[in-house]
Amino acid sequence: KEIILSAGYEVRQSGFEDNYREIKNKFISNPNESLQRLKSNPDLEITDPETGEFYRIEVKTTTRSNENYQIAVSDAVKYRKYHGDAYLLIYHIPTASFWTQKIDDIEWESLALIEQSGEQFYHLDFFHFRQLEDLFSKVTKGIVEDRKHLIKELFRQYFIGLEFEKHVDADSF
Repeated sequence: KEIILSAGYEVRQSGFEDNYREIKNKFISNPNESLQRLKSNPDLEITDPETGEFYRIEVKTTTRSNENYQIAVSDAVKYRKYHGDAYLLIYHIPTASFWTQKIDDIEWESLALIEQSGEQFYHLDFFHFRQLEDLFSKVTKGIVEDRKHLIKELFRQYFIGLEFEKHVDADSF
């Protein structure tokens, strides 16, 4: 969100989790189609104030692989049914890398299916995805690299701090 804001876009949180917190857990298994559409609403609405271009973005984060992502088939079905014109943006936290693709442009039928804990997942390879700056023309490589550097530095300081705390106690001084 911050990268896109810093490039001059307007960003509004539009996900169910952000806008309907008070009812989030009340309708977990309700089959009502309107509710299913609402619950699967993409996380962000992005507008270019100069051109009026409008994007809806579903954000997924991962710490696993920086080459692929596994998305639940049940989620993908909802995104395809209700929000095919939106974009799926996957953020790999350790490398601060972003990949994006329009939901309708993903070749779902050709993807490998993986089963884990009784649930099926699509296996998405990032080489079919675009970089964030390829979708948002105002997001430059410089903005992305600055953010990557900042995030990596925050992780470095956080984990060094954890290591330091783990090895230091009151008797060490």
